[in-house]
Amino acid sequence: MPRPPQDGKPHSRSPRRSENGRASRCISRSIALFGRYPSKRPPGLCVDTDGSLRIVDVMREWGHGQGLSERDVLAAVQEHMLKEDGTLRFA
Repeated sequence: MPRPPQDGKPHSRSPRRSENGRASRCISRSIALFGRYPSKRPPGLCVDTDGSLRIVDVMREWGHGQGLSERDVLAAVQEHMLKEDGTLRFA
């Protein structure tokens, strides 16, 4: 049985969209893949010893080439920060 919405608003089954219409879920998934799988990272994108990515590096090595702004990427990460079970996807 689906969980009721937390904010009282009905939820669409369509992917969430950021302000500029780009699929924020796709952006978020890409960032998660970069952190988890070295083979999925763009050349030059480094993950530090605690598994963190710096936004300036993400933008330089991937985001700008995708036509994204820093705001697009940060909004997507924030929007999809929690997994469906409520645990953090990004820390």
